Amino acid sequence: MNKHIFCLFTVIYLMTQVGYTQGISISKIKCESKDNPLGVALEKLHFSWELQSNKRNQVQKAYQIVISSNQNLLKTGKYDVWNSGKIEDTSSILLTYHGTKLKSGTQYFWQVKIWDKENKPSAWSKTGEFVTGLFENKDWGNAKWIGFEEFPDSLWKLNNPLLAGSKAKARAVVPYFRKEFAINKKIVSAFAFVTGLGQYELSINGNKVGNSFLAPSWTYFDKTTLYNTYNITEELQKGNNAIGMLVGNGFYYINKERYTKLTVAFGLPKMICQVKITYTDGTSETIVSDEEWRTAASPITFTSIYGGEDYDARLEQKGWDTPIFNTLNWKNALLVKPPKGVLLPDENYAIAVKDSFIVKSTTSNRGGMLYDFGQNLSGIIELKVKGEKGQTIKLTPSELITKDNLPNQSVTGSPYYWTYTLKGKGEETWRPRFTYYGFRYVFLENVKATNETNDNNTPKIISLT
Repeated sequence: MNKHIFCLFTVIYLMTQVGYTQGISISKIKCESKDNPLGVALEKLHFSWELQSNKRNQVQKAYQIVISSNQNLLKTGKYDVWNSGKIEDTSSILLTYHGTKLKSGTQYFWQVKIWDKENKPSAWSKTGEFVTGLFENKDWGNAKWIGFEEFPDSLWKLNNPLLAGSKAKARAVVPYFRKEFAINKKIVSAFAFVTGLGQYELSINGNKVGNSFLAPSWTYFDKTTLYNTYNITEELQKGNNAIGMLVGNGFYYINKERYTKLTVAFGLPKMICQVKITYTDGTSETIVSDEEWRTAASPITFTSIYGGEDYDARLEQKGWDTPIFNTLNWKNALLVKPPKGVLLPDENYAIAVKDSFIVKSTTSNRGGMLYDFGQNLSGIIELKVKGEKGQTIKLTPSELITKDNLPNQSVTGSPYYWTYTLKGKGEETWRPRFTYYGFRYVFLENVKATNETNDNNTPKIISLT
C-alpha cells in the first residue's frame, strides 16, 4: 500500500515538472494600467502584469503577449491580431503594443506568459480584454450632436466663453433624450460611445448605465471634449429597447444666477452617441444620435455646478427611458453646433459615490431643521420625504453655522441650495444629479422631522443621508 502511494506521488510530481513551471505565475494583468478598460487611446496602448512565486530570488527573463479578435481564437492559439513571440526582457510594466493597426470601437482579448530565470515558461495568464475608442471624427459615422434648443447667436459670437458675463442670464432647459430600437437576433457584444455636455447620465431600458457621477471629466471645451465607453451587452434585450439620456449644464453652461465663481457660455446642453452591436451571426448594427431622437424638458428646472439644483417631481414622466412610453408630447431633437474641442476618450477614473453618512444630530430652528453630519465632506444629499403634492423643501448646505444655528456659506460660496417639490405619492427619494458642495450641515426649511406630529401643512422628512 505504501509502495502504491509512493508511486502515485512520484507520478504527480513528475507531471508538475513537465511543461509549465510551478515556481512563478502571473497574478494580475492590466491594459493601460486598468482591468479590462473601455475606450482606450490607440497610441497609448500598453500592457502590464504582476508576478508571484513560491520560490526566493525568482525573476522574469522573457515574456510573450498574444491578442485575438475573439475569445475562441485566443483559446485555440489563433492570434489573429498580434503575437509578440518570445521577447527577452525582464520588464513587466507598460509594455508597448507593436502589432498591426487596431480598429476603432472594437473589442479585443489578450493573454501573456513569461519565462523564469531557469527559462521555464509559466502558464498563460487569465484572459484580459479591452475596447478601443473612437479616435477620429470619421469613426463616429453618422452620429450627430443633438440638443433640445440651440445656443443664441449673440452668445456664439463671444470670443471667450469664460467672459459671458451678464449675457448668460437665461436658464438652460435640462433635457431628456430617448431613442427606441428593436433587436431580433442574439447579441455577442454591444458598446455605447457617448457624451453629454456639460454632464450626463445614460440609461438603457430604464436602468442607469455605470456608476459615474458628473461624467464626463471636465475640460476646456474649446480644446478638448471627452466621451465615455460602456459595455451595455447585458442591458439590451431581444425585442424593443430604449436609450435614455439626461443632460445637465456642468461647466459647459453656467448662467448668472445664485453663486457663480465664474460665468461660462460654451453652449447649451447637447449630446452625441454611437451604439455598436455585434450579433452571433457575424452581422453588426450601429445606432447613432440624430434628429430622429425625441427630446423633452426634464423635472430638473435649474442646475448649476456652483449654485445648486431644483427638482420638481410633478414634472416626472414615468418610464421616459423605457421601451413602453408615449412620446406624443415630445419633439424631435435639434441638430446643433458641435463643440470646438476634439473628441477624445475619457481615460480618467470616474467620479462616483464612495461613501454615505447618517445624521449625527438635528436642531429645530426658525421654521426649519438643521441636520449635522458630524464632519465636512464633498458630496450631495439623498432625501427621503413624504408630503402633499406641490410642497417644496429648500435645503441649504454649509461647512459652518452661525451662532443662531443657521447655515453660513461665507467660505464656500453663496447662495447655494437645492429645492425639491413633491409629487405627493407616498415616500419620495431624490438626489441632485449635476452639482455638489462642501458641507457638514444642511438646513431644511418648511419641514417636520420623522418623530414630529405632521399637520399636513409641511412635508415629513423620513431620512437625510
